[in-house]
Amino acid sequence: VWELAQARMDTLRVPISIYKNNSDFHGASYGTHECVLMERDVPTDDLISALIPFLVTRQIYVGAGKVGVEVDRNEPIFQISQRSDFFTCEASVDTLHNRPIVNTRDEPHAKASKYRRLHVIIGDANMSEWATAMKVGTLTVVLRLLETGWRPGFQIMNPVSNLKAISRDR
Repeated sequence: VWELAQARMDTLRVPISIYKNNSDFHGASYGTHECVLMERDVPTDDLISALIPFLVTRQIYVGAGKVGVEVDRNEPIFQISQRSDFFTCEASVDTLHNRPIVNTRDEPHAKASKYRRLHVIIGDANMSEWATAMKVGTLTVVLRLLETGWRPGFQIMNPVSNLKAISRDR
């Protein structure tokens, strides 16, 4: 993309700005949706209880970062994740208005009795290939652990509040 913009700037002799973000600073948010095929026999409650601490903290190393404010502040601040402010509940099927940390929509694109499609909507869209690889790779590790019977021995209290607090480095 940068090479194309540079070539166009050279041709037009005018500056071109390229922006990559996950929100429009007017209340709308968009990110990277991850769809993962996983075994159906992992109970939904176990999936939710394992994914919440993982997804709440994953933003530390895969958040796209931003300086700005959209939801509840007037002064711009640095945030680790551009998406964290837009999540309002722990689990739900919704994706637009009552965004959940764990999306429970289950539309398998394979044999429904054997597989579930996990639809993860909480991730920032990243330009960093490393961050994208970590986002996908660590999710895969957590899901494979769940499929082998592992369950986390802890929970995060107030996950929605802590999602936002971690993003704001509080």
